[in-house]
Amino acid sequence: SKFFLNLCALLNPGYAEKRKPCSYSSGVCELTSGNKSFSLGGVSHLGFDKKDLVASFSGGDVCESDKAGKRQARIHFTCRRGNKGNPRLVQVVGCTYMFEWETEAACGTKEIQAPTDRGEEMQPTQPGLSGLQGRCAVESPLSHFVYDLSPL
Repeated sequence: SKFFLNLCALLNPGYAEKRKPCSYSSGVCELTSGNKSFSLGGVSHLGFDKKDLVASFSGGDVCESDKAGKRQARIHFTCRRGNKGNPRLVQVVGCTYMFEWETEAACGTKEIQAPTDRGEEMQPTQPGLSGLQGRCAVESPLSHFVYDLSPL
């Protein structure tokens, strides 16, 4: 299988139409070797699970192994300096696809956020995403480092 992924928005509908993968509401799409496509859902959470940076996707297509369940995905990010990296599928458990992604974006920075013109955070452009200056970024509640995932 091949996977198409967009952390910060939905998959590009123009590209999706050409390849006929998933619906416009997909953030992750699986394209099988038999040319079938399945949505793994849209971003439902981008943040921290305890101390780990994770992205969760939910609301995908119905899962064949559990007709009551829907496909979903979870990406666990690990800091790796000097590397943009790529997500790697490590396991599928039931209807959940688990990826690992070693990337410099998961290292975070001590960036200080400038206020917007109105002195407040901008609202996220997609549910589940952080509103840090309208970017695809989150701030660690422990270290207060900023993790900007928009380059991915």
